[in-house]
Amino acid sequence: MAPACKGRSGQAFSIIGEAGIGKSRFLYEFRKAVSNEDITFLEGKCLSYGRGVPYHPIIDVLKGNFNIAEDDTDEEIRKKIKNSLKLLNVEEAKTLPYLLELLGAKESGTDRMSMSPED
Repeated sequence: MAPACKGRSGQAFSIIGEAGIGKSRFLYEFRKAVSNEDITFLEGKCLSYGRGVPYHPIIDVLKGNFNIAEDDTDEEIRKKIKNSLKLLNVEEAKTLPYLLELLGAKESGTDRMSMSPED
């Protein structure tokens, strides 16, 4: 487990396997083993029915990170993301519309933004 915790830069890993082999238990034990460390976990799931949904694991991570529930209204989603962006010290004007679009919120504002192909 040491390589995933080494250094101050972000790390990512995937746990892949058939149902019932212990993926959830492995993740539980890993999190327990590093519970005293200053670590932020961002967890997304790739589900078989999510294959037709672009960016499904990323959307799952965002919903978990921003504490977005399935029954949240677009306004609640907007408020939660805005509050989180302030905490992260991220420029809202350049980020919020794209996060709202990715999360399927109406009136995301991306239609009013110009973007070059390079962007």
